[in-house]
Amino acid sequence: MGTRRVLVIGSQCPPLGTLSFLPQLAQELYDVMADPELGSCQPATGERGLLLDPTIQELKAKVEAAFQEASQKEDTLILAFIGHGDFAGEDFYLLPADLQLTNETVVPTSETALHLIQKIKQLHRRYSSVDGLVVLVDTCGSAVAPHAAAATWVKDLTSPLRFEMLMATADRQAADGCFTKTLVDVIRNGIESMSGETLRCEAVRKVIEECCPNQQPQQPTYNADEGLWLAKNAARRRHPTPWRTHPNVERLTRWLVPTAMLSELVEKSKTARCVIVEGLTGQGKSALAAALARPEITEGLVPDGFVHALVFISASTSSEELARQLAEQLDLGLPQFGQERAAFKDCAKEAELAKLNSLRQEVLMPLRRLFAKSTPGVIRLVLDGFDQLRSTAARTVVSALNELATHPDFHSVRLIITTRPDTAIPVASEHLVLGQADASSLQAYLDRRSVSPSLRKQILNTAKGNWLIVHLLADVVADPAFDPKRPPKSLTDIYGLELRRQGGMEPTRWRTQLRPTLSVLAAAGAGPVMPLRLLCAASGKLGGPHRPKGVRDVLVDCRGLVVRNRPGTQEELAGVFHQTFADYVLNPSTGEFGIDRREPHRAIVDALTELAPMETHQPDDLLHRYAAAAEVSHLWEIGEHSKAVQSLVRREGVVPAENLARWEVWYRRILKTLGPDHPDTLTTRSNIASWTGRTGDAQEALRLFTQLLPDQHRVLGPDHPDTLTTRSSIASWTGLTGDTREALRLFTQLLPAQQRVLGPDHPDTLTTRSSIASSTGRTGKVREALRLFTQLLPDQERVLGPDHPDTLRTRSSIASSTGETGDTREALRLFTQLLP
Repeated sequence: MGTRRVLVIGSQCPPLGTLSFLPQLAQELYDVMADPELGSCQPATGERGLLLDPTIQELKAKVEAAFQEASQKEDTLILAFIGHGDFAGEDFYLLPADLQLTNETVVPTSETALHLIQKIKQLHRRYSSVDGLVVLVDTCGSAVAPHAAAATWVKDLTSPLRFEMLMATADRQAADGCFTKTLVDVIRNGIESMSGETLRCEAVRKVIEECCPNQQPQQPTYNADEGLWLAKNAARRRHPTPWRTHPNVERLTRWLVPTAMLSELVEKSKTARCVIVEGLTGQGKSALAAALARPEITEGLVPDGFVHALVFISASTSSEELARQLAEQLDLGLPQFGQERAAFKDCAKEAELAKLNSLRQEVLMPLRRLFAKSTPGVIRLVLDGFDQLRSTAARTVVSALNELATHPDFHSVRLIITTRPDTAIPVASEHLVLGQADASSLQAYLDRRSVSPSLRKQILNTAKGNWLIVHLLADVVADPAFDPKRPPKSLTDIYGLELRRQGGMEPTRWRTQLRPTLSVLAAAGAGPVMPLRLLCAASGKLGGPHRPKGVRDVLVDCRGLVVRNRPGTQEELAGVFHQTFADYVLNPSTGEFGIDRREPHRAIVDALTELAPMETHQPDDLLHRYAAAAEVSHLWEIGEHSKAVQSLVRREGVVPAENLARWEVWYRRILKTLGPDHPDTLTTRSNIASWTGRTGDAQEALRLFTQLLPDQHRVLGPDHPDTLTTRSSIASWTGLTGDTREALRLFTQLLPAQQRVLGPDHPDTLTTRSSIASSTGRTGKVREALRLFTQLLPDQERVLGPDHPDTLRTRSSIASSTGETGDTREALRLFTQLLP
């Protein structure tokens, strides 16, 4: 999934003379396409994707093998042809090395040369699972090919095909290979003026037109797919501006009209440490945020370098993810920030880190160090969509924002936060309230979109100053099938119309393609948040497409309603473009397209259980990261409250402060839904107490566990394992607060109950024996501690194994205690045996 395969063919036909740029140019094109940092392609077949001067049989066999391999793996295929070509009538041929003269004339046929259009159409019928096709052609005599392609390739296809072509179309000889030379140069160097992180055929075609005056490259396309990119944009690697590669920036600023509100926002942010941009749905908050990152299109309203980090918050954004995105962007924009971030991690003690959440570790503390050493100027952070932030993250984020907006250490930081007006953000700030857009700005926007003057009044009357509705209606009227006599009158009408256009009224199309894919995306929330592999699995559970090709077909068809990040890669993410569309899809009362929201939530849960089970949580894996942020909410939506609590337990992060905040927020919901005496409520209280202690507050942890114990006694009983665990925790935190003798008494009282209920070989029983031995030693009875550790060791070796950390720890304690009794030589021997 997401693999790109390339086959470059450089072919000369001897009767037509030698092409000076072959084979070198074919080799150069293959090299840049196979470079992981550029074209990022694998060979189409075997170990090499380059074919030079093939015979007709070799040519046909290699092209077919490339299709077969890509179809079997459902990969994207890129075919490039450089060399001799010719056309006869409407037929275009690629000429092989063994083509012979006929009466001193080259006369290609389907038997002696490769009929490009016909061959690819035939191969696609046979190998229909190719996940998108890109064809590059630089040959003489290719002028007819693009015009034939659009009509011929689409006709009679047995399954959907997403393809793009980029072809040199001069009728003259291929000359010096200017088309391919320029293509190679663009791939190597990128395009500075492009905001995206990948190069598409359309952008490359424009550069070739400028550099090759004898060429008029053409780009016929069917089912245009942003995942069918040629290469990574190397210019972005040299001058990284990470927010520029986010799909929202390009989408939201595509036809940007700089407004007075944008100017006012810039001016406010020059002096105010925090500006809150408030507005109802569709009033242009996100477009303002995106415009701040693209000064070059704001007609001078936004200064260069105005923004240093921009994060689009979604329903799956955790405080850890927000911290990661901010830190990564600041690392790129402020080199010294990365140095201070690393330095803080190196010098901070474990106990200090345990008290700090991710935002403080990754952003606030490095910034504080940076400002203490230098004055880098104003640093501006933009957070769009604060209202999308889950309650589990909001408290942590607001605390960090408050400190950034008020503490003297951060006097050079400027915050810009967009949100709905019904979202409380207790941060000292100035407010910019958005209302209805003025008619002149909307008129200018419609003009940029080339909307017919006869339709503008109708759109403006329907939109009533709402940017979102204007944008959607401009999409609607651009469709040739739009009926101006039946215009949509609301968002609900617009979404219904769009789904009908996509075949939603056809039962099979709706049931097996649109409904499963779109409902899963809607359940995940707005923005490109769902990993493609998870989307495939969840869609399949609802009877929809379950392979990348089928899912991408739907995403491309619904391109106006969905957004994608890193399309065409293994890290691809997808989502609905706006929360209003998610709400529409998951509302059964919307008519023919309403869906019971529990269905897609259930499908996502089942897919996660298979692909990223909580029992084997892997925080570095893309699917597991999504599960850590969202699985508990999906489980809660379908009423599986106990599993939701299990998810909180199993998918804990590595930052104690984050885990504590997460449990505390969920406690309110769990308590309200399940009641104070439900076992899951008691489990939640236990986890809050535990993480309180692990963040460094031993006294508060002891108090919380002490409050919990009588409720567990009453509800679960004195012999319940959870009750015994709480007694053990009370004993442990008693010792950690400094009362070693009381801890020893509590552990000693607990041990018989554990032996009776859990058994003498239970790990918890062995742990208590170890704690008794340790506490005994700390009270000064070293020889008694040594005796207890020595008795414990063979039981641990038998039950846990000789390599278990607890077993090794006991051996270390035996060696230490031996030394403390005065037998230093024996202690040295024991430590020496332990080390290997």
